[in-house]
Amino acid sequence: MVQTKEEKQEKKEQDILLEYKAGSRAAAKKQAIDAYKIMPEENEANALPVKVEDRLELASAAKEFSDMLQAR
Repeated sequence: MVQTKEEKQEKKEQDILLEYKAGSRAAAKKQAIDAYKIMPEENEANALPVKVEDRLELASAAKEFSDMLQAR
């Protein structure tokens, strides 16, 4: 099947859009990871006490969030 000039242009535009969306997701993922890395330990004076159970729950939620981002 021979593609017309318009079909080739449309395919090219779709490919560019897909690349943009992939880059956009990667940027959002990096931003989320960077935000997660900023831990209260860096500013101990303002840190609230966190129970060990809460830390484990937060770590588990962060892992699930990370896995969800990677699945996209």
